[in-house]
Amino acid sequence: MRRRSETLLAFALWLIGFASGQTLPDTSRELNNTYTDATQALRRQEFQTAANLARRMISLCPRCRMGHAILAAALMELNQLADAQLAAEEEVKINPADPIAYKTLGNVYAREHELEKAAVQFQKAAEINPRDYDVHVALGKLLREQKKYKEALAELAKGLAISPDNPSALLVQGECEVDLGNTSKGIAEMQQAVSASTSPEPWNSAAYELADHDLDLEQAQKWSETSIDLTVALLRNVSVEHLGPAQLRVIPSIGSYWDTFGWILYKRANYAAAREYLEAAWSLRPIPVIGNHLGRTYEKLDRREDAARTYAMAIAAADLPSRSARSANLLDEIRGRLAKVAAPDANIEYLVRAGRVDLKRMNSVDVPNSAHAGGSTELALKIEGDKITDFRTISGSTSVTYAAEGILGLKLPLKMPQGPLPRRGVISCQAEQSQCRLRMLSAEDAMNAAIEDDVKTAPSK
Repeated sequence: MRRRSETLLAFALWLIGFASGQTLPDTSRELNNTYTDATQALRRQEFQTAANLARRMISLCPRCRMGHAILAAALMELNQLADAQLAAEEEVKINPADPIAYKTLGNVYAREHELEKAAVQFQKAAEINPRDYDVHVALGKLLREQKKYKEALAELAKGLAISPDNPSALLVQGECEVDLGNTSKGIAEMQQAVSASTSPEPWNSAAYELADHDLDLEQAQKWSETSIDLTVALLRNVSVEHLGPAQLRVIPSIGSYWDTFGWILYKRANYAAAREYLEAAWSLRPIPVIGNHLGRTYEKLDRREDAARTYAMAIAAADLPSRSARSANLLDEIRGRLAKVAAPDANIEYLVRAGRVDLKRMNSVDVPNSAHAGGSTELALKIEGDKITDFRTISGSTSVTYAAEGILGLKLPLKMPQGPLPRRGVISCQAEQSQCRLRMLSAEDAMNAAIEDDVKTAPSK
């Protein structure tokens, strides 16, 4: 679950690499130029522009290779999964002998959490091209998520036979070995994988694997710290003037990495420090798994009411649109924990309904309305510690912009462990009231809002 969104972006980047330098089997200069422009837009993470250019390709040559695949890759990143699936299915119909078509459809199914359907598509791609390393690794990852560890290891071995010592395959192979109880071998393979990686995600994934199995927590903490350090370095020069999807994409990741670090601290019985990181992670990513970790930490700190409230919100969060996979087993576990910490006569369904309300109120703070402004404004924010140090108006009421000046230096109810951190928010005011309300969006909602902005401004061709 933690790697899936990263894997999808990696697929888009892989598709760019494959397409670079190639020309389409067509004499049209316009078509080839559009093809080049579409892949470059993908590289810049301008996904709406890439989608528009892919549609232009399709209009110029409806049955040419890659048009629907590029469209599907762009639409996946725009979270338009139904349309992405249609585009990928069309690529398969047009090019049934092309493994890229099946890889594209497999990635869409994986994003939709249809793991078995995704595996079928990757298997078809492997039948056409058995020497495709990426297909074997993708299959290995899917099989592991389905807890088919031995089958996953067989696929990963095929990938490593093609590309020996590849960090991506080694990481999943090590995780499978740990899952099967082959601890020493698994940790050694994960160590080899992360040592060869400059990306934070493998370090985080390996750290979480150790923590979840209560293995070598000291090593897990070191790996987790590395994933955070690598990500914080990317945020060092963050600016509210250039806060698009590419910049905001880092924020869900740092939320997951803080969750991993907090979970490791929990496992090491450092509950006070764990709370700091888990509260920050929950603020950025209100998803069930993080809510479960935070609720359990509150229990250890004898904060039963906070634990119950967080568990109720975590259950309610499963109903929100999200790119994260959902686990029925996890929700059953959280529901059981809520029943244990709630009052004996508590109505669990009532608590969950209250949790939905609490979710909507999360990350909100009052701001003085000395200008007696009315209306609302969307803002790009820069957070350092527990203060907003910079902001930019994105859209909305001009009068509220003056009220927004009051957020600078305003002490927030929650401190971010590292920073600076870019976020988006909405400040709402009523002229007759003395206080405005600033609500900061979750990391995923902020990224989706930035994508919608790009959709509005992207050129149609």
